[in-house]
Amino acid sequence: RNFILRESIIDQPGRVLFATNPDPTQSTLDHVLYTSNYSSSIPTVRFGDPGFMNAANGDYRLAVTSTAMDVLPERTGFDFIGRPRTIDVPWHPNGLGARDIGAVETQLYELSEEIFGNGFD
Repeated sequence: RNFILRESIIDQPGRVLFATNPDPTQSTLDHVLYTSNYSSSIPTVRFGDPGFMNAANGDYRLAVTSTAMDVLPERTGFDFIGRPRTIDVPWHPNGLGARDIGAVETQLYELSEEIFGNGFD
């Protein structure tokens, strides 16, 4: 009943996100992207495909089409695997800043590989 869920991606299509709606006086939901069965009235909690590069094989980096990319305010530090946070993708529009939602921050060198990987010359 009393929890904090921030800056997270919950990718569980077709599943229920919460058994009952969280009580906003006891819980905090902020900057969450989800694919579960849920309807939120919180502006920073939204439904959408996270656009992982290859979730089936455990690659949870964000693809260039991801709605979770470049949406959070800038912050120093490192992601889950030790890479720098707040890497701005110049051709991707920023929301509140250049930091990604989720545990892994997209690095520019990863995206250049994806652009040329689709047969673009």
